[in-house]
Amino acid sequence: MSNQIHIMGPVGVGKSSLSHLLSVREGIVLFPEPVEDNPYLTLFYEDPEKYAFQLQVFMLHRRFLQTQEAQKLDVSIMDMSMIGNDLFAELMFRTGSMNKTDYELYTSVSTSLKSLVEPPELMVYLQCSIPEAIRRIMRRGRPSELKAPLQYWYDLNNSYEKWYNEYNSSKKICINVDSLDFVNDDEDEDYVLDMIMEELQ
Repeated sequence: MSNQIHIMGPVGVGKSSLSHLLSVREGIVLFPEPVEDNPYLTLFYEDPEKYAFQLQVFMLHRRFLQTQEAQKLDVSIMDMSMIGNDLFAELMFRTGSMNKTDYELYTSVSTSLKSLVEPPELMVYLQCSIPEAIRRIMRRGRPSELKAPLQYWYDLNNSYEKWYNEYNSSKKICINVDSLDFVNDDEDEDYVLDMIMEELQ
């Protein structure tokens, strides 16, 4: 079984930055979040009801392929997880962006794909307060994210909290990053990365 590390957390919390730092310091292969070449991301924020299903199926399939590749390695880092897509899809269904038929189809496909891959060795949840997460989203300034209503980020954060409390498929760790700046502060970087690697032992 491969020692997969999955980095989870709300939008803007620092998943990609942390994944990159951990990959560089430890020499671990990183599977990045499929955002840059995603043809549906901007379209979704402009018209959620039309593109929610396409977006989540695209992301789910891409992460499935990444997870298959990750299983061939001794250790790897996944920026997000297939489970993350389930959280987004559920939120889209609850808020009306995805209809019942599409959500049931998505859930069926997701269940089938997840049955074909192994759970990670370690699930890392980067926890962040809602105001701080929103502040980081605004600072990052991705046009597609700035179009989303504030309530969307509140609902998403709550979904992550519920997921983490119920998750029991592998070893897990929660790191609150409200007061941490592991991108610009070397001590914070060492603190977070060391914590993750110690849990992987």
